[in-house]
Amino acid sequence: MSLHTVAWQAVPPAPWRNGGGQTRELLAWPQAQDWALRVSVADIDQDGPFSAFAGVQRWFAVLEGEGVGLDFGHRFERVQRAQPPVVFDGQDAPDCGLIDGPTRDLNFMLQTAQGRGRMVDVASEARWPAGPLWRALYTQSDQVLLCGATPVAVAAGSLLWSTDDHQDWQLAAYPQAGQAWWLCFNPEPSRTAP
Repeated sequence: MSLHTVAWQAVPPAPWRNGGGQTRELLAWPQAQDWALRVSVADIDQDGPFSAFAGVQRWFAVLEGEGVGLDFGHRFERVQRAQPPVVFDGQDAPDCGLIDGPTRDLNFMLQTAQGRGRMVDVASEARWPAGPLWRALYTQSDQVLLCGATPVAVAAGSLLWSTDDHQDWQLAAYPQAGQAWWLCFNPEPSRTAP
């Protein structure tokens, strides 16, 4: 079993081209330039449009701050802490407006031509069954992850991921909504995520 951990504080921020914020890329897998999935933490400092990502499905959750309003033209989403992640087509590139000051956000992106996956709040699904090729936990608070019966400490602000762990995952302490998220990816488009 190989578990990998990345703390967002350890990743240098990269400023956005439009100057509206900065992103810390926690993981681009399996390769940085040719990724099937990407996990990042973004700081949004001002209103402005999201970048367009054709062929990409995106999940977006607010980690800190009062949240944002996402205007897709045909629909509007108000996204705040302790809400389920919003999922949308990366090509849609919504206009983003801050509700009340800067926010910090978790982003999960998948190349839809390479497979299927999802991101869910741990508060809605306490156990994450084995099965996906790639799966991960991102947590805002210190947690103990039970990999089968093996406890693994996970520090706040960390992404823990694996491609070869065949044990069910569960957190020792049930987190509040908006504190931890399960993420998964299967490379076969026809395969259903857990």
